Amino acid sequence: MIDLCRGADARSISIVVPTLREVANLSRLAERIAGALAGKGIAWELLLVDDDSGDGSTAVVAELAERLPVRMEARRASRPTSREPCWKASRGAGTTASS
Repeated sequence: MIDLCRGADARSISIVVPTLREVANLSRLAERIAGALAGKGIAWELLLVDDDSGDGSTAVVAELAERLPVRMEARRASRPTSREPCWKASRGAGTTASS
């Protein structure tokens, strides 16, 4: 889903990915996204919405955030089926999500 009505720069996107016990995949995901968008003139962020994995994901994301536009939002309460909390946390003009 692309939402281009957010009021941000039209050349910016947020890629929202829900995670649960995905620590082993986070670095590879972020690097592949960075490689795919390099040189495209698009400002981007990778927003990982973690369901309180407790697997070290937070530390990996902190390390990634030192060099890439990656951040994590944690959902520690109930796991809503709605993606609304994810959309509210995103900053890009265009937002796409994975499930």
